[in-house]
Amino acid sequence: MVITENSQTAGPPLEVLSQREVYHEQGGADFTVTEVQARVKATGEAVQFNVVDVKNGAVGAVCVAERTGSNSGSEGEDKDIASIASGCTDGTDRPRSLSHCQLLIGHHWRVATNEFAWEFPRGMGESLRPEEITMAGETSGVGEASETPAQTALREFREETGISVPESAVTVWQTIHADSGLLAGAIAVANIRVDESVLDSSKSMNVECSQSMLQSDWELGDSLRWVSVNDFESMIARGEITDGITLAAYTIWKLRRGAKS
Repeated sequence: MVITENSQTAGPPLEVLSQREVYHEQGGADFTVTEVQARVKATGEAVQFNVVDVKNGAVGAVCVAERTGSNSGSEGEDKDIASIASGCTDGTDRPRSLSHCQLLIGHHWRVATNEFAWEFPRGMGESLRPEEITMAGETSGVGEASETPAQTALREFREETGISVPESAVTVWQTIHADSGLLAGAIAVANIRVDESVLDSSKSMNVECSQSMLQSDWELGDSLRWVSVNDFESMIARGEITDGITLAAYTIWKLRRGAKS
């Protein structure tokens, strides 16, 4: 379909007649299915859709974590989570070429596909407890007070990797939709800059945290891995990275970081 200026500004082609919740999971992901009854404005045809949401509409986050710092390593060689390798910047936040960058991926078991998948760390947003609302200072914009996308990214990254970074190390670039034909929720693409000094000074701690986390988180497989951009793209070409959210986030990361190089 050719998108014209008129098609972009004409407004919704449907008139929503009613919406009702047909399923709501209590706890867990708060998985919700809403039935939407609508009418096609141009023809009057009646149509019905089901829309899925999780966590009461809280914005999720996918974490594109990159190493920053001046330590050098072997380009193209995979590194475990606590090893030292070259970063995306030279220690003064001046960006190097993208070939110097290393990104963190994890091997996750996904029930829906019944297989492991290499993915960026990611997760769903959470509602804030009453005592957290004042501390947060802002909300994600959904009905009830929720984490900001940056807070979600920090929490998920810490939970999945054992690495803690300050909120100043997180930049939320934009939101994406995993499946705009079915899923209502948005996912924030967050760039997380992991300084070499954090990994270097807490090297043994990171190993222990990672091993403990690998044992307690059944979704995560046997590996968290820092990979070079070249290796990451080779994995895509070989069909080893198939997760749509990871692929979309990487595209955004590469365009954003490439613009700075």
